[in-house]
Amino acid sequence: RNEFYKRVSERLRHKNRAITHYDFERVILREFHTIAQVKCLSNITHPQYVLPGELRIVVIPGRSQSTDALTPKVNHGTLLEIQNYLRTHSSPFLTARVSNPSYEYVRVNCRVKFANKKNNGESLEKLRADIRHFICPWLGKDDGEIEIGGSLKAEDLYRFIRALPYVDFVTKFAVLHFYVEDESSGVYQLKSTADPRLSEDERTYIRAMKPWSVLIPDNDHEIEFTEREIHVAPEFNLEPVDFQGRFQIS
Repeated sequence: RNEFYKRVSERLRHKNRAITHYDFERVILREFHTIAQVKCLSNITHPQYVLPGELRIVVIPGRSQSTDALTPKVNHGTLLEIQNYLRTHSSPFLTARVSNPSYEYVRVNCRVKFANKKNNGESLEKLRADIRHFICPWLGKDDGEIEIGGSLKAEDLYRFIRALPYVDFVTKFAVLHFYVEDESSGVYQLKSTADPRLSEDERTYIRAMKPWSVLIPDNDHEIEFTEREIHVAPEFNLEPVDFQGRFQIS
């Protein structure tokens, strides 16, 4: 009953036409029940990325509607359906682009000594799973909200790994960030916190490169075993890096 009154009051407030960011988000959630999350971006909030008179609307499906929990996406037909609906329920002078998020990948490079002399595949897989949930705490939660346009502090990730009860020592730590700079080309770029050419801020934080991007863990963390607790600086070179077994990025 409360939900009914809430929907009625919202419809009366904007007269079934989307005007504000909130209107666009609520209209989509109300009319398209397979959509779980919406974020509206405009020239007011993100002038560097969205032109005047345009909106970039990011939609994420419910967990049960996606075949991939790590990169949930709405199918192309539904994206067009939402876009067409908004065209008839908003100003004719406004252009709304509805899209899935862009997914950017975070890879950990480090050397680890596991507790109780358990430098083995089982410990490694456990660490990979814990890293995965640290970067994406919403995984496995039906109501977990995905952070769009978020950031990650490399030091926090290091401290998280170091504090795990089955980890004794971590060194040679760096974080790699794979992202698409030009959406029209789809070509991935790479940043590393070990790159001395980057600013201090870029070496400290991994930030989503676009306000409609989501940071997720890469599958290919490069984690080495070590028996000795000797601090080693992370390596950086300009050699090509394999990414998802499909690309070599330099």
